[in-house]
Amino acid sequence: MRLERTKNRKKNKIRYAVIVICLAVFAYSAWHLGGNYWRAYKSQRAAEEQQKKIEQQLEEERKRREEEEKRAAEEDSKNQEDNTDGQGEENAEPEPFVLDFTELTSLNSDIMGWLVVDGTNINYPVLFSNDDRDFYLTHNYLGEYDPQGAVYIENFNHKDMSDFDTIVYGHSMLNGNMFGTLHSFSNWDFFQNYGTVTFYTPSATYHYQVFETATIGDKHILTYLDNGSTESINSYLELISGYGNAFIKPGYNVTADNRILTLSTCTTDDTQRLVVFAVLVDVT
Repeated sequence: MRLERTKNRKKNKIRYAVIVICLAVFAYSAWHLGGNYWRAYKSQRAAEEQQKKIEQQLEEERKRREEEEKRAAEEDSKNQEDNTDGQGEENAEPEPFVLDFTELTSLNSDIMGWLVVDGTNINYPVLFSNDDRDFYLTHNYLGEYDPQGAVYIENFNHKDMSDFDTIVYGHSMLNGNMFGTLHSFSNWDFFQNYGTVTFYTPSATYHYQVFETATIGDKHILTYLDNGSTESINSYLELISGYGNAFIKPGYNVTADNRILTLSTCTTDDTQRLVVFAVLVDVT
């Protein structure tokens, strides 16, 4: 009888110990997940504040251009009236718009651009670390630890956007943050109707048009491509045009003379990546 009570006490102690350990693991997991969620939430709110400031700059630029176009039209009309030969003076081209990065770079000197993808909520600063190419995989645009990371370019590429293919990475978050809405390009109707990508930098604005989207293996893209070799670029273009699951827009004859931007994000399959290819059509 006494032996049985001793065994029961031991079982109860073990049971209590297991319960305590489980509760501790649960509490730690909840704290860890809660902390990650809070960091991601704060980061997203901060990014949205910057988005508002960028959108204000863009709206002011839109109004400025409208005023310039209106003034130019009025001057053309006046010149045609004043010149008997009907030849008016040519109006000067409007000054190119360059986004003001002063505040952004004061927050983090690794901010090298701002990316907007039409039809999605991708409207984020783009980061570039000279020292650690994977840093922004787990840190936000302020350089703080954040599981949702940031939108970034690895230092395999040149920072001046001079490579044939510049690759921009972002996590595919379930709530749609970062590159979560990039998956919209996997829908044929969306792919047909959207495709304008704008990349602002402190010195110029790069305008791209999406010409292809595909799901590919997780092998690093630049293992297929030597950005400085025309032969390698031509082989690369043949490769990406041959993906069996790709959507490709007709009318885009991309060659080694072009430059492209590749947006890359994860899928539900760890061995696959979703990539969206866009060709450079203008620099202002």
